[in-house]
Amino acid sequence: MKKVSIFLSIIIFLSLMAIGCNKEKIDKSKEENHIIENSKSKSDNDIKQIAFESLSDNEKNTIINWMDGIVEVYKSTTDHIVGSSIEPINIKDKDTYKVTFWTNNEETLGPITMYLDRNTYEVLGVDLRD
Repeated sequence: MKKVSIFLSIIIFLSLMAIGCNKEKIDKSKEENHIIENSKSKSDNDIKQIAFESLSDNEKNTIINWMDGIVEVYKSTTDHIVGSSIEPINIKDKDTYKVTFWTNNEETLGPITMYLDRNTYEVLGVDLRD
């Protein structure tokens, strides 16, 4: 009887060890995946560069300093039409980044404001300027 209880104790102990190790592996795996997900997100400077590179040379030449641009998380709750190279797009209810560049013709046309998809970083379009 004593041998049986020792044997059962060892089995229970080993089972608990195995469960604990598996939980640790799962937690570590989640932690590693979280780090990988974070490394996929882009910095404000990366987002500004994507937006800037999508502009025409003429538009680029009017920007005072693209590194001074402003990046904001933006989601319109009303219709918001932006111009794109293909056709105007309504960005209502889309998760976007709004990137604003200051230009040397601010008084007449205003800044260049662009919108990028927050998941794919694809340039969706540009606000119309006055």
